[in-house]
Amino acid sequence: MSAVEMLPDDLPAPTGVTAASFLGIAPSEPRARPSGPRVCTECGKDAKYTCPGCQAQTCSLPCSKGHKDRTKCTGKRKRTGYVPLNSYDEAILVSDFHLLQEAGVNLSGAAGSRPQQPRRFEHLP
Repeated sequence: MSAVEMLPDDLPAPTGVTAASFLGIAPSEPRARPSGPRVCTECGKDAKYTCPGCQAQTCSLPCSKGHKDRTKCTGKRKRTGYVPLNSYDEAILVSDFHLLQEAGVNLSGAAGSRPQQPRRFEHLP
């Protein structure tokens, strides 16, 4: 008997289930932005954007590109970096899920592209 067959038919469909609640993670407060003026690291004007890779503040696309050229920053968040449990939220959970999905796709694709190794002892009984 499967788990689905064991459930009564009159159970209501779950509502309001999030990944965090399903995993038993307490909902976190939205991340607070740093207080105080946000200043562009390139030109000193009011910053509008934050680099996901290093949290540098920039005001425009030219300043963002300048920041990346000057610091050799990729502009991408380090997906495999350590995240303390108290700052782990649903967005990071989803990002981790997508990373694992991509790894699975890459592994399944790589398995079919390997050349077959010849068997050494096929001629023996």
